[in-house]
Amino acid sequence: MTDALLDALFSLVHDAAALRKRYSAEAKTRDDVGLALARFDAALEDQDSDVDAAVRAEGAGALLAPLVLAHCLVEDHPYSLVQTLQRFDDTFPKQASAGLFALLKRTDDKAQALRSKKKTQDEGDSWARVSVQVAGSLAEIGETKPAEGLLAANPDLQDRLLPHGVGIDEAIARLEKVDDEDDSLREAEQLMTTLADADVKRAAPAILRYVHTGIFIHAFAALAKLKDERAIEPARRLLRETRGDGWSVDIVRLSAEHLLRAFGEKLPLDLPRSAIHWPIIDYHTNEPEALALRAMAVSALAEHGDAKDRKLAQKEITSPYRVVREAAKKAFDVPPVLVAWDPGRVAWTKKNGGTKALLDALADGTALFRHNIVKVLAEDSKAKTQVATFIVERIEERMTMPYGDDIELDVDIGVYLEVGEELAGGPAKKIFAASKNPWVQVKILGADEPENADGTSARTRPEDAPLRKARVERFDAPAYVFARGASHVVLAEDAERILVVGPESFLFDPRANERLLSLGDGEDVTACAIAADGSRFALVRGNKIGVYDGKSGELVGRLEAPGQVTAIAFSPDAAQIACGTSANVLRVLDVKDGKEVFDAKAPGTVRGAGWLGAKRAVFLADKAKKSVLVDVDVPKNKSAVVAVPLATRLVTCGKWLATAGERSAAIHDSKLAPKLEVETDEPILDLAIENDKSLVLRFAERLQRVKLGGKSPRFDDIRRGPAGGLAASGKRIYALFADTLVRFHTDEAASVVTSVHQNHVCGIRRLPDGRLLTNGWDGRVLLWKPEGGIAEPLVARDGRIDQVAVPPEADCVYFGDEHNLRCLDLASRQVTTIVGGDDIEEDIAEHMPKVEHVAASSTHVAWAGNDGVHVVDRQRGEEVAMVPFEDVESLAVDASGRFYAGSDDGEIACLDPQGTVLWKRVEHGIDMLKGQLYGDPHRTVGYLATHGELLASVGSDDAVRVFDGPKGERMLRCLRGSGIFNTAAFSPSGKLVAFTYDSTLEVRDIASGTLMTLVNAWGSSGEHETMGVTFTGEEELLVGMGSGAIYRVTMTA
Repeated sequence: MTDALLDALFSLVHDAAALRKRYSAEAKTRDDVGLALARFDAALEDQDSDVDAAVRAEGAGALLAPLVLAHCLVEDHPYSLVQTLQRFDDTFPKQASAGLFALLKRTDDKAQALRSKKKTQDEGDSWARVSVQVAGSLAEIGETKPAEGLLAANPDLQDRLLPHGVGIDEAIARLEKVDDEDDSLREAEQLMTTLADADVKRAAPAILRYVHTGIFIHAFAALAKLKDERAIEPARRLLRETRGDGWSVDIVRLSAEHLLRAFGEKLPLDLPRSAIHWPIIDYHTNEPEALALRAMAVSALAEHGDAKDRKLAQKEITSPYRVVREAAKKAFDVPPVLVAWDPGRVAWTKKNGGTKALLDALADGTALFRHNIVKVLAEDSKAKTQVATFIVERIEERMTMPYGDDIELDVDIGVYLEVGEELAGGPAKKIFAASKNPWVQVKILGADEPENADGTSARTRPEDAPLRKARVERFDAPAYVFARGASHVVLAEDAERILVVGPESFLFDPRANERLLSLGDGEDVTACAIAADGSRFALVRGNKIGVYDGKSGELVGRLEAPGQVTAIAFSPDAAQIACGTSANVLRVLDVKDGKEVFDAKAPGTVRGAGWLGAKRAVFLADKAKKSVLVDVDVPKNKSAVVAVPLATRLVTCGKWLATAGERSAAIHDSKLAPKLEVETDEPILDLAIENDKSLVLRFAERLQRVKLGGKSPRFDDIRRGPAGGLAASGKRIYALFADTLVRFHTDEAASVVTSVHQNHVCGIRRLPDGRLLTNGWDGRVLLWKPEGGIAEPLVARDGRIDQVAVPPEADCVYFGDEHNLRCLDLASRQVTTIVGGDDIEEDIAEHMPKVEHVAASSTHVAWAGNDGVHVVDRQRGEEVAMVPFEDVESLAVDASGRFYAGSDDGEIACLDPQGTVLWKRVEHGIDMLKGQLYGDPHRTVGYLATHGELLASVGSDDAVRVFDGPKGERMLRCLRGSGIFNTAAFSPSGKLVAFTYDSTLEVRDIASGTLMTLVNAWGSSGEHETMGVTFTGEEELLVGMGSGAIYRVTMTA
């Protein structure tokens, strides 16, 4: 196209009709003019189409510009104007300047006129924003004066001016002042990218400060372009310190490697080879970062790889993203001329060349945005098989990562999967079925997600495969924990007795927390019952009923029934048993002599039995597809049948009776008719009666209370999670969650369990003699024997104890108690007060700092509150130093007596006993963009651990770090979901570090970063939060849980 033609077209921009007529005339003889018209129409029709990306890709914007300008000059909606200009403003040629100045005058006049009236000021502001956008468009083609005039009030224009050498000093100054807030970092990201593209080398020092922030990816990319040697050492350090596997580690390493390759360093290409097809957006990154990372990978293979690597990079020349295509060009001696297939070109080609022309384009290796061709061809019956084959080839080529729903896909891959799903219902299905790719199988054919060998979903498998297995055992042994589980739990109606039946069976007193009787193996028990007063209980094995004394556990009666007993209940006085069998028999038996008091035939299988008073037994039985209640007057040997809705469970409590079906439950009146009913969304596994208008229902994943009698049933969660059994009667509610029997009612007479933790075991310390100290949120410090079991309570106070300190001699324990620092002598068990005192007046104590964290060496003890770190001479009991340090959240001491403090702001400080700060710097939260690249937006140093001169820190920015403590040099960084409740520990040799996060324990080799063991399944316990951890041997650890449980983990072969 000649400049003369372009000049002629721009001369007509003020006359849209004439311009369109000229285009139409030219279109008859010139394909590019006709294509421009088709593209413009497509852009107006679909504001989300990628016409703008296409014209940038092949430099065809000049021909579109007259049409865009003509449209803008008649557009009266400011938002649409801004949107159009944003899409096409960097495609305008020099000839557009006159039209853009005319547009600028129009928008300025509109803005001034509307702003002059109070009622239309807001609309005037909208038109003023259009003027800013037009000024930016003019700056793109070198007409910078309008943008310079608006720059002070619109700093976003800086990016438009920098390529023309305007405002460089101001941009560098802004870059130096940016804080670490998300919006400011995004501004800095754009500034450093623009300055690097403009080759402003004096911007490098300002950019260098961002290599340890959340936008380090863009910082390294910019510094690689500017070739600033000061970035080499930070990049090398990151490679040394960042070890482990997984996305969050790889993005750091890939960025650092990119910088070092720019200076000629020879590095392995394993990471770029695996990263070239990383998802466009993962939960760790957003699109700009993901694109920059992929461009780095492509660039590495294109410039430094072998022939195979270059071929892999060359395939990215048709990427839908410009930054990736630019990197791929480096793999060619002569880059190919690309053809962009936006909706306008596809429509124009379809009209002029038909299906064949589009199929030829689909096969063209230089075609961009082929997903637009696929959309149109998928509607053509003649092309569906070719389209299906193309889709499978593209997905198998690029989607080599495991399947995952949390991955946001490249724009073209997303279209291929969507179109493939539509085609899979027709003849093309066999083409997709032949592919083994998981994305084809799941997203197109609708198959289930692929699973690992252990049955877990592939996308939820830990990113590291554990090299060593681990054996997990319960360390503490509270009486209310039944480690081997239970098949039946039954509560006596009027007594604190629970019958627990399973591999190990017990009669349990939940109020005293005592196992009264051990009943042996009950795995073969098919049903059981306990008398209301707890004086007797029954265990059923098939058709045989054993009746036992509730005090001695002795067998006092043997009863039999025809067929397997399916329901059983004691009468209120424990003298009789009502039972039903699989032979459809209803019976009431005398416990003492086994005689039949009542015998009848049921209409079907007997589902339940109960008593409504001493003389009235009730049975639930099937009848055809319904249910009946059989009401038995035992002394008169008479019965009546009452039809009820289909039910499978029956419970009684005093004079109340309730039944439940699969998804419904009812409380019945005295005549056994349903009085109050409720329907549920999920199957009912068990139920209990709370009162005449309230039930407790057990579902698969929750325990709920449902209140009836109002306008509609009211459901309240008692507890979420898989309850294994319900033992309830009236206001007393117990349930077995995993292996733990939990009380859900208030019982003032219940004994307080002090020999185990009730929740959140946040600290575990091993003493030199093998015993262990634990502390937790229940305000207790407990002393355990090495074998575990139950502990000796040392400290019990209101409020949690987050940390205790034990000096190397292990002769005492320091802990905080409100405003006091206490010391417990382990020999005498006497407690003395080191700081504070019980005689301090309350109004004075309120102004004293709380003792929240402690650490002790042989000579000094340090404590920290909200004012700083206090160091006390242990022998004299005098404070020798106070180091101001805001919001201390953790404290530790190493073998040489150096103290370490971590703050709420991610800062770590190393202090000597005299209070001299040896080193201090922010370590957590500065190398990840808040909420974007990785992890939590907070950066609290929640825990510090030491061994010799090693220091480990656990931060709420989802990171664990290991340092050489005295030097402050970082040796290892693991990016994991850690937080303020997690801890770390070193093995006795100092070679391993263990840390907790979520429901996981992870053990790594410090020197290599290799994962040694990973545990995130805690048997049948259902534990979900790991907290305190310590090594009890080189291959054995103890882990404290949020529930108060403690587990022993042994690393095996």
